[in-house]
Order: sequence, then structure tokens, then C-alpha cells
Amino acid sequence: MSDLTPVDRLNLPDQLRSVFVDKVIDILSSAGGPVRFVGGCVRDTILNKEVRDIDIATQEEPGNVMRLLESADIKAIPSGFTHGTVTAISKGQVLEITSLRKDIQTDGRWACVQFSKDWYADAMRRDFTINALYCDPDGTLYDPVQGREDIEAQRVRFIGKAQARISEDSLRILRFFRFFAWYGAADADREALIACQRAAPTLKKIAGERLWQELSRLLLAPDPRRSLQLMSDTGIFSSIFPDICATKLDAKAVFEIARLEDSLGQPPEPIRRLAALLYSASDKKQERAMLSFTSSKRLTHSKKERDRLRNLLTLPIDVGGDFSIDQNRIKFYLLGNSQAYSDILLLRQVLAGAKGPEWHDAFRIPWEHPPPKFPIGGADVMAMGMEAGPNVGQILKQLEDGWVKGNFVDSRERLLEKLKTRLEIRSI
Repeated sequence: MSDLTPVDRLNLPDQLRSVFVDKVIDILSSAGGPVRFVGGCVRDTILNKEVRDIDIATQEEPGNVMRLLESADIKAIPSGFTHGTVTAISKGQVLEITSLRKDIQTDGRWACVQFSKDWYADAMRRDFTINALYCDPDGTLYDPVQGREDIEAQRVRFIGKAQARISEDSLRILRFFRFFAWYGAADADREALIACQRAAPTLKKIAGERLWQELSRLLLAPDPRRSLQLMSDTGIFSSIFPDICATKLDAKAVFEIARLEDSLGQPPEPIRRLAALLYSASDKKQERAMLSFTSSKRLTHSKKERDRLRNLLTLPIDVGGDFSIDQNRIKFYLLGNSQAYSDILLLRQVLAGAKGPEWHDAFRIPWEHPPPKFPIGGADVMAMGMEAGPNVGQILKQLEDGWVKGNFVDSRERLLEKLKTRLEIRSI
């Protein structure tokens, strides 16, 4: 079997009918073979969800895909060239174009592929049934492994034997739990769970960037509790974070963070949700600081992500301990970063079991009640006769500390008077 049998026709959303998408499809179709949408964009169309990523499958090999796009003045990037993926970009729109292929050899991390023109073989090499759906540009649907039935049953199922599919790429363990968090409502597939549990130690070989890519997407699910709990029960977390007692991880706290984000109209944040999961692993601040270091190192976080996770796990300032606007303005000023303030406040409310909206005013401080900028600087100190050096910073720090404790009341003029008095006393 080389082609697929149509089973239905879908009404395609606007995202799949844009001028750019139509242009790319026309260009690839000019080579003679069919061009089809595949995977998540088809699944989301069936679910009437917003299409986020658009993937296109073609019988053309990646070299020819590049030539066809470039001949039409479309920017083409060989993003995964050896595995058959080319990215087309135009005015912020991105399309992933993948050549039909089959795996020839795998080592649990990477596959050696052979390009083909066999649509059925391409479907059979994919991971889950809900990812092996194809659709023509006119909406004709192809479902070679009953993925639509699994979508409707809210079931996540490997194509073929779960153990065999995981042996091809260990990252499919995390992908299973990620898709279960987003699309699974029925009981998790028992064969898949057993296979994931047996293969969990192989996750140690997977690069941190790949682990974090999947884990962060899992954490962004509206309610990832069941999936996270299953990961704990099957030893997945023990393989990713060997220094953590997985039974102490708090999946419920991740849901509570998600609930608070939604109530405030805030975008979901994977680092914030990771911190909620990990916080309960220790009740000692020093141990949590080390946990933030080892976790970020394992997941190859950026410096910004490392700093955010450390702040959340160590809570350097007790934001939200009370709901006073004045006190929390001071804490926001000391943190000096609205994101760090919001992160800590949300996590503090989860840890405290906050239910009501009383603390919402404190959350809005960075936008509605921001503290002023310290109104004097080193130039003011030196203008009064002090030479440049560390003493300038010391005296400014003393004045700033008093200004903050006084809730930012002192004006520039009042601070200059205090500065003058301090310098006169120092000169005596």
C-alpha cells in the first residue's frame, strides 16, 4: 500500500487557507505529487481548536523542497534536513514541510531515515495514532490508524507496539505523557504505561534541551495533574531528576498555579509551574537552592530560566505574606523585577492555599501602584564634594534604604537635604 484511503472531508480553518499556505502547497504540488497537512493541525481541526503549528507532508525529498521554495523566492531553512524537514517562512508565518520517510535504523535518540513516496509507511513510523492524520488542501481526511476514533475517545495510543516505538526514540516516553495531559480523558493506555516504566532509565541519555521541550509543553496543559502523577508513579521523574524523591512532587500545586494564572488573565508559564511541582521536594531553603541548580543543569535552562527557578524555589523576599499595598510595593522595589514579583506572589498563594481574591490588589502593584525611581544618584553626591569611589555607593545605599522603609515619601529635595547633612557630619 503506498497511498491512503479517504474517510471524510473536513471544513478547514482559516489558518490552513492563508495566501502563504496556498502558495507553498501550489509550489510543492507543481512537482506532481500530492501535498497534505499532517499531525497536530489536522487533529486540532477535528477538535475545533485553534491551529497553532502547521505541518505539511510531501513526497518530494528535502533537497527538491528547498529548490522549489527558493525558486519561488520563499525563505527555506534546512531545519532538520537529514531527517527530511524544511521550514518555510514568510512575514512571520512558519510552515514545517516534511518529506515522507521511514526509519531504517534507530538508537533510542536519533533515527537514520530513508525517503519514500509511501504514505502508509510514513504513517506507521509516527508515534501516536492521533498524530498520524492527513488532510488534502480541499479537506479530504485520511486516517490510516484510527486516530480520529482515539481523538473522540480522548485516548492516547502508540502506533503498533508501545515498547517498540519507545525503543526507536526514548523521548516518546515524555511525549506520551505530554499528549495524555492535553488530550487524554480516558484511563491511560496500560501497555503504554508499562512500556514507559520499563524504558524510563533510558531518559538519562536524552539531551536536556529535548527533555525540557517536552516537559514544558506538558506543564502548559490546562490540568496536567493526572499526567504528572502517572509520571511519578512510573518512575519517570526519578530518571529525569535522580536526586529528587518523586513521591514528594506536588502535581496539585501545578494545577493551582494554572488556576491562578487563568483567573488573572496571565499567560501560562512553564518555569513557574515547574517550581510549583518541585517546591515540596524539600522544606529546607538551602536544599531547594541546590535543587534549582541541578534541575536547571539537567534541563539545560537558559540563564533567565535558571534565575527564575532559583527565585521561585528559594523565595528570597516574602512577597504576599500580607496583602498590604505599601508593604508589597516595597517588596516589589527590592526585587526590582515585575516578573520575579509576580512569580513569587503566585507561588506564595498556592503554598498558602489562597482561595479568595483579596491578594489580587497586591498582584497588580507593578502596573497600578509602581514605586518611583530613586530620585538621586552618584552625580548628586559628587556635586557636593565627595570624590568618586566606593564611599559614594555606600552613602547612596544608606539613603535609599531609609527612603524605601519610609515608603518612598521623601522627595528629591528632601533626600538632597539629608545627603548634605550626612556629608557635613562625615567631614567633622
